[in-house]
Amino acid sequence: MTNVDVPLENIRPVTKMETSGNVTKAVMQRGSCSGCGECCTHVVFAVPTLGEDDKKYYEYHKVEMFDNGGKTYLKITCPCGHYDKKTKKCKIYDERPNACRRFPWNEESLIKEFLPNCTYYFD
Repeated sequence: MTNVDVPLENIRPVTKMETSGNVTKAVMQRGSCSGCGECCTHVVFAVPTLGEDDKKYYEYHKVEMFDNGGKTYLKITCPCGHYDKKTKKCKIYDERPNACRRFPWNEESLIKEFLPNCTYYFD
């Protein structure tokens, strides 16, 4: 086995362990940043079951909704104040918060219907 120097920011945590029969494997985040800026301009998260009033509220405010695997996801457009729309770069990239450094945090934060240009994936 050969030791390889890997920059710390390229090391990704195991997202979860999956077991199928007698085989257990780690589900890992893969890929690299394409610079699409979708993670800097949108927030995607799962919400509990929505009632009709909730759905009407989100539709009225033009919040995108998506059902996947029995869960409802919302996509909120809220560009980060440090995101430069012209250059599509982070103005504080070297000092960006850990939440930004570690995106995507899990499979639920990477719903391809909402972030189609993101090149990260899980396997």
